[in-house]
Amino acid sequence: MRHIVWILLATCVSLVAEPHYINGGPHANRDTVIIFIHGYTESSKAWGDLPNRIATDPQIESFADVFMFDYPRRRQVPQIAQVDLESQVHRRTIGDGKRNIVFVCHSLGGVIAWQTIWYMQGDQTTSRPFKMVFTYGTPYKGSDVLVEYLRPWVDSQILAAEVAERNPYLTALLDKWKSSSWMKGIDAYCAYEGKKLPVKEFGSLINVQVVSEDSATAICNQPHIKIDADHNQMIQVPDAFIQLKRALLESETKWAPVSTK
Repeated sequence: MRHIVWILLATCVSLVAEPHYINGGPHANRDTVIIFIHGYTESSKAWGDLPNRIATDPQIESFADVFMFDYPRRRQVPQIAQVDLESQVHRRTIGDGKRNIVFVCHSLGGVIAWQTIWYMQGDQTTSRPFKMVFTYGTPYKGSDVLVEYLRPWVDSQILAAEVAERNPYLTALLDKWKSSSWMKGIDAYCAYEGKKLPVKEFGSLINVQVVSEDSATAICNQPHIKIDADHNQMIQVPDAFIQLKRALLESETKWAPVSTK
């Protein structure tokens, strides 16, 4: 796989934008915020119109704001989780008065989300606000194909430690989820890619699955969701919105009493 030339990478090299609300905010009369977390070499632009569709949907807009979280590349996942995302959760909860946090994540964004949840499980200032995590193609058990995908942009030591299959970091994170009744109580929806990604290897076009269904659904307590698209496109096809909206409305019924002021 070392000689693969990856294509369809238009979203992978982007400047980091400031985290921001796209609707609502600290003065909105809604207690829930949906935080979108992009993949490791992407930016929030990779989501296409999915966040805007969620933000403007009348049923979702009635109880939730939408917030875009961007973070710098070339940093270790635990550092992004503990420094960047954890501080945003504090600002949204303590600063903005949001009581319910929902993470929507693509690829390694899901690992960042669950690592942040693990770090914050003993945080008494936030009252454990996490209600739901929805992930698209997150490699909970690693992905050697994704290692090759990220190699041109990410330090090889980070890839080996945090992305490669059977690496101790992801194994430990999965064990933490399995052993934590609180983390397992958070609604975890997992979508996996139903199509392979076209790549060039030695001048020939081949198709590869970036993250397997087994890896993408390892941290999941809801029915597995197949998105009929490849790893890049799975967050932009119509079914990405349909499945996410369904999950949000389904999950919200469980914590609706605390999502209305």
